[in-house]
Amino acid sequence: MLIYMIIAVLLLAAFVNAVRAVIIMRRVKGEAISEYDYRRANDMVDSDINRDDFLAAYTRSHGARGPVYAAVTLFTAAVLTPPMLALISISYEYLWRWNGQERAFEPGYLVWQFILFGCVIAGWAFIGHIGARLYYRNLPGSLEAELAGLKRA
Repeated sequence: MLIYMIIAVLLLAAFVNAVRAVIIMRRVKGEAISEYDYRRANDMVDSDINRDDFLAAYTRSHGARGPVYAAVTLFTAAVLTPPMLALISISYEYLWRWNGQERAFEPGYLVWQFILFGCVIAGWAFIGHIGARLYYRNLPGSLEAELAGLKRA
């Protein structure tokens, strides 16, 4: 039963981050429109950059990447927890059988529970590591850098 509560907490955290991402993206879109209008009115943006390109660049540089990646990473951890538990349990079972079936290390006892706990935490850490690597892989630049990239293209 505890595993269901842990999965529920992971899914709840993923849902909260997804809602945060939606709220931030709506706010950013409104800010982008007003920023474009202000810059266009004060002749602060090149004439070759149209509104859609500016909105895309603004959204890339000010978007809700953090909550989006957090939601996806937490959802992935929630979905992969049951298969991870099954794989760890089966692996430990066969390791125990191949090493002589000592009673002290029998599945269901304290050592098995400790191995299960440690491997689940390590699996979650690995999922978090992959999420962080994907987050930092293609970080957008500042708005000016994104707009400069549009001028070159």
